[in-house]
Amino acid sequence: MQPSHFGILFKFFFKFPNKDFFEISEYVGGKTLRNISYFLVALYLTTSVVLVLSEFNENIRNILFKNAPSEYINLLFIIGMFVGLLCGFKGIFRTSVIIAPIILLSLFYMFYAYLKTIKKEKN
Repeated sequence: MQPSHFGILFKFFFKFPNKDFFEISEYVGGKTLRNISYFLVALYLTTSVVLVLSEFNENIRNILFKNAPSEYINLLFIIGMFVGLLCGFKGIFRTSVIIAPIILLSLFYMFYAYLKTIKKEKN
């Protein structure tokens, strides 16, 4: 979205306080525009989930499980999504607080491990 689109959206949201996107679209274009908005948001979310799932699958297969079937990795991702959904935002944030330092330490360890293979070039 370009910045001008955000300006239009902000004008709508300031004119209609305490209304969501679908209520505004129903006010502007009736039930037809509201239904089109529902369809477009559902299509966007479905496309986003498919793209994120395929990217996650490829990254995990390239890094960790080279010979694992795609179905198992997809199942792992979907189970993770449902556990996060059941835990709510607080559970997701608490998990992030625990996992973020582990990921950071792992990145530093990988950098240190590859430091020996880096060749310094002289100018």
